[in-house]
Amino acid sequence: LGKQLGLTIIHKRTKKREQTKPAIPYRVEVVAMDHPGIVRSLSAFFSRHGINIEELQTDTYPAPHTGTPMFSVAMTVGIQADVHIPTLRGDFLDYCDDQNLDASFEPVRG
Repeated sequence: LGKQLGLTIIHKRTKKREQTKPAIPYRVEVVAMDHPGIVRSLSAFFSRHGINIEELQTDTYPAPHTGTPMFSVAMTVGIQADVHIPTLRGDFLDYCDDQNLDASFEPVRG
């Protein structure tokens, strides 16, 4: 199917979800020039920090004026109460700068 549609499909069997403590929902949005591995890399960052991705949506579109292929990711992550959020936010934004990703990291409101 991937070849027919010109897609690269990557899948991985996951483990049963463990019971987790209540978490604070945060909205993460990322925009970058489209290239393989963006979602995998973002997922790995949050996994290394023990943060669960609750919801994830992606989109591709041409940039206005130039037509450059762009990729956007919007996700909701659950942050445990014992995580120091300013440190996590700083680490995430530094990571995004290193990866040339434009990102925001804000609490979900109402």
